[in-house]
Amino acid sequence: MAKNNKKRKSQAKPAPVQTQNQNINNTNQAQKSEAKQVKTPEVKQVAKVKARNSEFQAEFKKKALRLGGTLFAVTAVTGFILGIVHWVTDIAIKEAERAARNVAFQNVMPAAKDFETMEVAADDFVAGVQKATDESGIVGYCLTVNSKGYGGNVNFIVGITKDGTIKAINIMSHSETPGLGARSTEPEFYEQFNDRKAPLKVVKGASNGESEISAISGATITSNAVTNGVNAAFEYWQKNLK
Repeated sequence: MAKNNKKRKSQAKPAPVQTQNQNINNTNQAQKSEAKQVKTPEVKQVAKVKARNSEFQAEFKKKALRLGGTLFAVTAVTGFILGIVHWVTDIAIKEAERAARNVAFQNVMPAAKDFETMEVAADDFVAGVQKATDESGIVGYCLTVNSKGYGGNVNFIVGITKDGTIKAINIMSHSETPGLGARSTEPEFYEQFNDRKAPLKVVKGASNGESEISAISGATITSNAVTNGVNAAFEYWQKNLK
């Protein structure tokens, strides 16, 4: 009986070791299973976020490309329209200026039928010359003059007949003071130059001779600017056109 008990004890000893190992394995598997269960939702969430980010970036790129293309198209069309408008406006302005100058040429040289543009010699005052003709030939010249006034250049045209008479002048543009130098565009002042012989000089008050021009009251600088320009046109005619 004692021997049988010893055998039973020796046979029963390994059992607890196997049971313990099995318990440890079960515990490890349970922990791994639990870890998987814990990590799996987080991994899935990260994957979803990454997927959404990729989709967002792709959509953003598409929208950016569409917006860039739209802006480019709008800019191109707008630039084209503005270019056309500028071109048309520029043509209209130049045509209006040309028409105004033709009227001015006719005003200072009424006997002429045609006006031919001539090459201009270097000069501080004269910026343009037109030869005025009729059926018989040359009747005179129209000289475009820029002269320094009080507020800036006074631009005007001087008509000089072929015998050197100042036929008339026509003020085209100026920057003179309203009520003072701007009165140079009034007939009371510019008609003083009609059918005069240069050189001319400015005097204050009433003029007393064929060579005198009565200054605009309070605008002596403008009066001198116009008169000096007329004298410069006459000198140009003497040197280059006579």
